[in-house]
Amino acid sequence: ALLDKADALRRKRQQAIRLADDLLRSAFLDMFGDPVTNPKGWPTRSIGDVADVITGNTPPRERPEYYGDEIEWIKSDNINTPFHVLTPATEGLSAVGRALGRTAPEGATLMTCIAGSRSCIGNVALANREVAFNQQINAIVPRPPVDAHFLYVELLHSQPLVQAASTDSMKGMVSKGRLSALRLPVPPWQRQRAFGVWFSGVLRWRLRLDA
Repeated sequence: ALLDKADALRRKRQQAIRLADDLLRSAFLDMFGDPVTNPKGWPTRSIGDVADVITGNTPPRERPEYYGDEIEWIKSDNINTPFHVLTPATEGLSAVGRALGRTAPEGATLMTCIAGSRSCIGNVALANREVAFNQQINAIVPRPPVDAHFLYVELLHSQPLVQAASTDSMKGMVSKGRLSALRLPVPPWQRQRAFGVWFSGVLRWRLRLDA
């Protein structure tokens, strides 16, 4: 009976997560439209015009002193998940490794740009803490006045554009240059901010469900 009750609770939680993600998508499309087709006719700008794009790297593996617990070192496995926020890294960099690595601040969107499967290209997750990351990943760090949460959700729904910019190899790759050149709709900041505040509440609720 306890196992049946636990299974029923698990199913209800999974249903709640699906409903939350459906609500997020519906709310975004209602306010801004599909960023791929831009049906509301918002002005567009390249990603490089509204954000800094940073490609990660890997400190030399033959130098064990570069690895430690100073800062998490994110890989694509921490992005290619059903969660909106980066999952905890299993590996970290030391203080000297951090100096050689590339880091992204809280509020950045991390995107898989080199992947073993082309379908993973353009997967994104939000950084809720400062992290380092490897060369398969590009970090998109919004510049004011772009709202970080708005940009994350817009990139989440812009995966077809990112994949269209990928190379035609079996694995697929989107270079920093191609990613920076992609154009996305840019609605007024006040509208972005209103959505960002709403999304923050949805994210807090979703994180409780994911726990």
